[in-house]
Amino acid sequence: MQRSVYFVLGCLVIILSVFLAFWGLDQVDLEASENIYVADAIGYLRRDPYMAPRQHLGKPHAPASPHPFLVQFLTAEIFKYFGLSLFTARLLQSGSLVMSALVVMFLARRIFKTASVAIVSGLVYTTFPLVVRYSRMAVLDPILALVQGLGAVWLWELIQSTGKMVYLYAFFVGMSVGLSLSIKLTGIFYVLFVAIGLFWYKFKLRPQNFFRVFLIIILTGVLVFYLFNDPASYIFAWTHFSDPRHKSISLISMIKGLVAVDYWLPFAVTLIGIVPVLLLLSSLPNLVHGRKSASIIFIAAWMMASIYLVINPAHITGLSSEWAYLPIMLPLALIVGKLLWTFGRRLRFLRYNQIIFLLMGIYLLLATPTLVFFGLRYASLPLPNLAHGRNAVMGDLSVMRIIKTLNQDSQPSLVLVKLKGIELPLWLLNNNIITEPFYHELSAYDYVVTDDMKLITQTKANNFITKVAAKNQTEPEVFLLYQRKID
Repeated sequence: MQRSVYFVLGCLVIILSVFLAFWGLDQVDLEASENIYVADAIGYLRRDPYMAPRQHLGKPHAPASPHPFLVQFLTAEIFKYFGLSLFTARLLQSGSLVMSALVVMFLARRIFKTASVAIVSGLVYTTFPLVVRYSRMAVLDPILALVQGLGAVWLWELIQSTGKMVYLYAFFVGMSVGLSLSIKLTGIFYVLFVAIGLFWYKFKLRPQNFFRVFLIIILTGVLVFYLFNDPASYIFAWTHFSDPRHKSISLISMIKGLVAVDYWLPFAVTLIGIVPVLLLLSSLPNLVHGRKSASIIFIAAWMMASIYLVINPAHITGLSSEWAYLPIMLPLALIVGKLLWTFGRRLRFLRYNQIIFLLMGIYLLLATPTLVFFGLRYASLPLPNLAHGRNAVMGDLSVMRIIKTLNQDSQPSLVLVKLKGIELPLWLLNNNIITEPFYHELSAYDYVVTDDMKLITQTKANNFITKVAAKNQTEPEVFLLYQRKID
């Protein structure tokens, strides 16, 4: 009876994750970072002669993302089979939210040996506003989080095993290392987690067996890495950063990032949630000074894979954004899930089934406001680093309205696109539409898309009429003007 209850609750958590992952996925315009990765995928899909996936890092092109090409390749395959849309552009990342929730539940079950903790941890992960918000974006970190989560599963199994299965687990750990390196440059820090795990495991095996495990991980990782990356290009990317903002990384920026209370307070409340934060703060003394179990050591080592968040505080340097915290949310969900269940077990007058129902119900009730407002983007994030940047909410579709209006014209059209504060996903335009920057006289164009008031004045003086004027909350107004032909 108890098993069937846990199974049903686990299924409900997965159903909730599916809903949160895919509902309204195409109801927000692409952000600048999304446009970069998607444009790369489109270039590969359309066989851009300048596109070289393995050498992507060493031979950047416009637009160029300073990261490996694996996610863009997978996105191109999705476009190939399911078509071009905002939904399919984010489909891979949204699917990773569901898969990561499964990983959290499976790993919690294996580490804590309790189905209750597994289900609660899955619910916590699924309802983190940060997870929902940024797993619904076409960026690299949701996939990085999933791959590192799977790697954590295999590493835990490897550490706990002594039989011949260790070699299979070592193979999968090696795969996770190679894939992590092939998704994002910061994936290299995941190697630190694996190294700590191997050092721990070293004391459980005879030296010759440990050497075999170590060799399998290294060879598999190198093979997978080489399959997706040219080593020389990868080294080039680490030694020739194209973004000048990397120069702002310093000891001072690290200290500023850590003590920025005006950032961390709203971050904690809106993207983590009040209940997890209170649980973590109240249990911090015990976590630091208490007995260190194998599970706590493992989770702490896992969190070390995100040490780059301290080295490069995105809210200070401007490199990356809040989605960079996605990989650390999996181990954090395990900790919060365990703390929540420990708290619930104090209710000794209730049975286990009653405790888990009560815990899940109360937690979901308390988590819903921030989940809806900030996870599902019904409100702008009150973060200081976003005060003068893009902070889109559900229904911000000014760019898509312009795209749809242009696509209604079945005649061949020449369109001038001159935008300063927003980007237009040109890959969503029909084939009869040709876009280019300002190379001709205005009279040569059928349409003009711009957010520049000076150009708008010029176009209106040249017999153009406003067709669409659309504006998102935190972005400049974008005008689509068409030329009225005079016979």
